[in-house]
Amino acid sequence: MSAEMIWTLTEHVCRHCNIGRILVRGAVHRCSVCGESVTGGIDTLCGCGIGGRKRAFQCRPNPLPMPSNPAEFVIMFVGGDQQTADSSADAPAPRCTGTATLF
Repeated sequence: MSAEMIWTLTEHVCRHCNIGRILVRGAVHRCSVCGESVTGGIDTLCGCGIGGRKRAFQCRPNPLPMPSNPAEFVIMFVGGDQQTADSSADAPAPRCTGTATLF
């Protein structure tokens, strides 16, 4: 299997269906459940971009997996004031990171 055919599983969740993990192959990011996709940055597809610059929501490991919500990663509310005293209000939100290879 060639490298350009392999999708990589990220640690991010789709903001459109709220359950699908985001896959990446080259510059293409795609939801593993609803199929929504973007070319370029993952920020417009994953839950980390919800809430604008204040990043009120972020993709995080599920703190309490259970039968009703067995997902490994979920979109969580982390508060609306993630700016630090030394950061500019006009600074862009941090980029999404974190991947694992899916074969």
